[in-house]
Amino acid sequence: MVETHLERKLRQLGLNADAASVVKKLHFKLYFPRPPYTNLQYRAARAKDGFNFVGLVLGHQGRTIQQIQQTTGARVEIHSKQGNLNGDHPIATDPTLHAKIIASNEDSLEEATRFVARLLEPVNAEHEEFEVTPGGSAILIAIPKQHAESKRQAKQQRKASLRAEQELQRAFNHRRSHSIDSGNSLISETVHMSTSSLTADTEADIGSIAESESPFAHPLPDHHNSADGGPAWISPAGSQPSQARQAPTRTDGPGPHDPIVLPARTASKAWSDHCSPAWPITEPYSEAFHSSIQAAAVDAQELHQDGRSQEATKDYSVQAPADQPGTLQQTTCTS
Repeated sequence: MVETHLERKLRQLGLNADAASVVKKLHFKLYFPRPPYTNLQYRAARAKDGFNFVGLVLGHQGRTIQQIQQTTGARVEIHSKQGNLNGDHPIATDPTLHAKIIASNEDSLEEATRFVARLLEPVNAEHEEFEVTPGGSAILIAIPKQHAESKRQAKQQRKASLRAEQELQRAFNHRRSHSIDSGNSLISETVHMSTSSLTADTEADIGSIAESESPFAHPLPDHHNSADGGPAWISPAGSQPSQARQAPTRTDGPGPHDPIVLPARTASKAWSDHCSPAWPITEPYSEAFHSSIQAAAVDAQELHQDGRSQEATKDYSVQAPADQPGTLQQTTCTS
């Protein structure tokens, strides 16, 4: 196997090309400056049609490339469209000439790329700014120093403006967060105070209701047999009879749909008749049934006012109207 010029140089410098190529994780391609080179002064030796950028990167006997590797830990290769030159002398005007930087991490890749860019920078000009990204590439373009300085100042101003906007945004977010926290605290305190006030008012209302003379504060008597024999109520809606504290009085008897007042035992019996299985409780009773209840109520009131003893034995059962479906049976409704 014939030893190439680059391999011979690396061997003379004590470098092993195979060992240097073991780690190849990240790479970046940096293309050399392209013509025209009007009014540009490079440190590279002047060639027939351009500048010797390859020799500028390699250095005398490969010392420059050795310095790059020792300083940054990255490997630099000279490539063209055919690949690695391996010490061959390329054409100076070849637009595909570039330095391929290979490194194990982004920091080494960035440092080695900037090192090569400084080597290829003109004496009386500067290169445009470029970003180093793994797997990317850039072309070195020279611009006058005054233009480069103005661009640098503009870039610094943009960075300063961006930092100022970020500071304002952070301050705004901080004030907004503080305002939201304060608002939530105020709402929580208001709700707590309102709840406490409402609870106190409710307890006071409950206490006043408990002390009032409401009929609901007294236990209901047995609807089958009242203790005092007082009147019971039957509502036209068909609700269960309950003991009344004070019955309404009418001189002309109960109206067509007024509450019907009966003694407790009579009301219980009438309620039992109304609760016959043939007549559901939830079904409204007819006008005929209501008239029968009214007649029984008038008789019961007269007996109660006269104080006659027959009231305890007289039958006040209600007959089912002819137009009412089914037959009413006297049965006991349990509450």
